[in-house]
Amino acid sequence: MLSGDRTIGLPPFVIDCDTGRDDALAIWSALALRWPLRAIVASYGNVDVEKVTDNCARVLHLAGRNDIPLLPGTSRPSRNHRGFRETVLPRQSAAGNGLCDIELPKASSPLPKPLSPAAMAGEIEKLAAENGPLHYIILGPATNFAALAGQLGANLSTCVSSVTMMGGTFSPLREELGKPDFNVVCDPFAVRDLLARNIPVAFVPVNATWTLNHYRPEAGRFVGNG
Repeated sequence: MLSGDRTIGLPPFVIDCDTGRDDALAIWSALALRWPLRAIVASYGNVDVEKVTDNCARVLHLAGRNDIPLLPGTSRPSRNHRGFRETVLPRQSAAGNGLCDIELPKASSPLPKPLSPAAMAGEIEKLAAENGPLHYIILGPATNFAALAGQLGANLSTCVSSVTMMGGTFSPLREELGKPDFNVVCDPFAVRDLLARNIPVAFVPVNATWTLNHYRPEAGRFVGNG
């Protein structure tokens, strides 16, 4: 891992997530390291999109960053399918609040309303106009991005420079699961759409993200950010 200033060369980015504990840590890490996080996009996944939106708002509130736009997105996959019915819905029913039932302080502002795909595209276009093309990081289902890409069409590359998705697995988890990971299972059709776009895409296997390393001074920034 790099030492010193980790902001050098980082493009402005958005995080599209179904905020559970791992996504909360990712957001807090980005903020503590002063990375150029420009917005959070909320998606169904671990829990329904209403709970995810609330979780994202609480995570930003605890960090003192209510200024970062929170954009609630889709509540369901791009099409109904067996994996959603047999894997996603049962997990949502068993997941409590999605944050291990830890109650973070409630955000002080009312929660934003869900955005239509057209409205979401408009928000991303505004962010890109202000910051240049954005790196789009997907930590949950790819549904929001697939809808966004469909709305932006030929203008996608002017708003999004590249995509990184937490998805896929490597051994031994691949053999233990015997099926795709949860993020892919949520909406494999959206993942297929993502791969069909003429835009750089990178996948980070889920079990490559399970260890989070920070230097001691960086851990101190978490304390400073609440």
